[in-house]
Amino acid sequence: MRCLLLILPLVVLAGCGADLDTTYGVSDAGRASVNGVMVLRQALGDGQAVRRSGMLSDRLQEENLGCLVHVATTDEPPSPEAQAWLLDWLEEESGRQVVLILRDGALGGPLCRTWADQARQEAERLGSPQDLPLLALAERFDERAMAEDRREPFRIAGKILDYGRLGFRLRPDSAQPLTRPLTGWGLTTTPRHLVVSQILEAPNLAPVVRVSVPGGARPVVLAGDLGKGRLVVVTTATGLLDGALPDPAARAFLAALVADLARYRQESSGPEETALVGRLAVRRGDEQDLDMLHLLFATPPISYVAWHLLAVLVVFLVWRNRWLGRREAPLTEDRQRFLVHVQALARHLRREDARRAVHTELTRWRGTPPPDQGPRP
Repeated sequence: MRCLLLILPLVVLAGCGADLDTTYGVSDAGRASVNGVMVLRQALGDGQAVRRSGMLSDRLQEENLGCLVHVATTDEPPSPEAQAWLLDWLEEESGRQVVLILRDGALGGPLCRTWADQARQEAERLGSPQDLPLLALAERFDERAMAEDRREPFRIAGKILDYGRLGFRLRPDSAQPLTRPLTGWGLTTTPRHLVVSQILEAPNLAPVVRVSVPGGARPVVLAGDLGKGRLVVVTTATGLLDGALPDPAARAFLAALVADLARYRQESSGPEETALVGRLAVRRGDEQDLDMLHLLFATPPISYVAWHLLAVLVVFLVWRNRWLGRREAPLTEDRQRFLVHVQALARHLRREDARRAVHTELTRWRGTPPPDQGPRP
């Protein structure tokens, strides 16, 4: 029984060590990143496929969409051109929504520290000598947590991120311990790994969900009318990333967000389809008018295949033109065939010792006048 109790936590925890994928903002179905947003995408679709768009484009503007969702993967605000595009999109039709889920930390480090604590607790419960593998596993998780913390982008202290055209600014602040519960949308608990380390200043947006911190409260979700539609800003994605959603409080937070978007869509009779926008940059013209050179040689994984094929082509051309550097042109097939006949005739005459006959024929050939080719033009 003690062996089984030792093996079970090792099996559960060992799969989350070195192979843990912490790529931020992944929305592909084939990726299982703890910082991914695949579950969010599925929840937004409510059983239907959510349209994916790499960036803002004229074609996207022509689609009958009611909600655009963007999960920020960097700490930089979108360009003024992209913000103006969103404003124009909200002005064109009533009932539309733009949802901006901002980045505020990641889950790789916190999750690894949580698993390290669980491994130590299990080691303490089992006692020596069974605790040695669990303690080694806890050290691995601690090392991975420190590595994840170093990968996090460094934000300049005091730097204000300006979303001026959308009507709000972000002022970075230190992360503080959160006290439970969340308030708003009927929520009663706070997600375990929720991080709120920035203050959002938005005169035209009203706080919808708040979280308590020592000395006050900070908004987690803000919403307000913008143009003919609505702007929703979630100040932190840490409660909506895939690695946070095993927590029941995080799932309740996600469900409340999706329900609020659906409620507004029904009340305003807005279009039902939703699109997940990967990058807030504007592409002019048709979305299908791609830069093929950039796609082939600078967009993984296509670029890997293109560069390998180019290398193979260069090797083939070098091999095919290996005669480069010769003084004379390579022999064509016809010339090679005639040369073979001449060499064969020469070998035959030498075997027959026909020097006198060859000399006689050459003398006769030299003395024969050339054939008459007719008058020249």
